[in-house]
Amino acid sequence: MARASHDGVNALATYQQRAVARLLFVAFTLETLVIGLVRVAGSLPVLRWAFADALIAILVDFSDLFQKNLLDLGGVGDYQQFDKWADLAYMVTFLVVALRWDGVARTVAIGLFSFRLVGLVAFEATSSRTVLLAFPNLFEFWFVFIAALKHWWPGYAFTQKRLAG
Repeated sequence: MARASHDGVNALATYQQRAVARLLFVAFTLETLVIGLVRVAGSLPVLRWAFADALIAILVDFSDLFQKNLLDLGGVGDYQQFDKWADLAYMVTFLVVALRWDGVARTVAIGLFSFRLVGLVAFEATSSRTVLLAFPNLFEFWFVFIAALKHWWPGYAFTQKRLAG
């Protein structure tokens, strides 16, 4: 009985170690490093040019689909998991910029970022792509919308009258 209990504890510990490793690390290859660095590099200019580079960062996000087919440096492994973690590169830079905003724009941005982060954690916990449908990346669209407003109509303000429609 003690032996079976000990084996059960070892199996649980091994399962927990694998789950933690899966949650924290994507299969590390030179290909994931290259694609990850491209994603980070494509995100950083958002800190200076919010609107224009938001569009570029989104295109860079899509570019990993082409990169993983063009590169032959060890593969990406679990692409969905890698992509969701790599998305944080541009989402965090978007959030840093959004934290400089005030009022409704800032509050909604923080809420939508948090919503997406909950979805990312739920996806990691379940490995179900259906979870991503329940937690769409609305933060990205909100950020581009507000960045466009600030770029093309810098004096625009969300007033009670405008919010009421």
